[in-house]
Amino acid sequence: MALLAGGMACAQGLAADPERLRIDAERQAIERRLAQEQAACASQFKVNDCLDRARSRRRESLLPLREQELILDAEARRQRAWARQQEIAKRLGEREQRQPQSADPASVAGAGPARSAAGAAARASGATGTAKARPPAASAAKSRASAAEARAAAARSRQQAAAARQARIQERERRRNEKAKGDPMPAR
Repeated sequence: MALLAGGMACAQGLAADPERLRIDAERQAIERRLAQEQAACASQFKVNDCLDRARSRRRESLLPLREQELILDAEARRQRAWARQQEIAKRLGEREQRQPQSADPASVAGAGPARSAAGAAARASGATGTAKARPPAASAAKSRASAAEARAAAARSRQQAAAARQARIQERERRRNEKAKGDPMPAR
């Protein structure tokens, strides 16, 4: 039933595709045939065995249809991805065309004297809006390096603690062994 629902949803979403309409028609025919076989099974002595065979035939009949649907879905995804890439490329092209025109902040729609003055002050100081939003690459690299050093130091301290525990355990075992050698077991 899940396959049927998935197929119907695909057919409704892309009803104009004749291949999907053909697959949907075949699926409906298979479902009608299953209903007829189930009705015929009701009159037999081994109802469950008959129903299992009918369902098995249905699954075998639906499998190629599902594979065809998957191929159609993959092609539809490729087409949507291609269209999306074309749309993105178009937007980037439009943005690149607008950038030379909007180089002057006063020409931007809604740019008043306060905004252009702020832009001029930022340009004069050498600051940009993106530099404030994210840290420079050098400071990011330094923070990553310091984090790596901190992890390495923590690992070294864990190793030293483990070595110290191991040394205490070995010392304790050595003392037990010496004590066991020095004290003979009492006789009964």
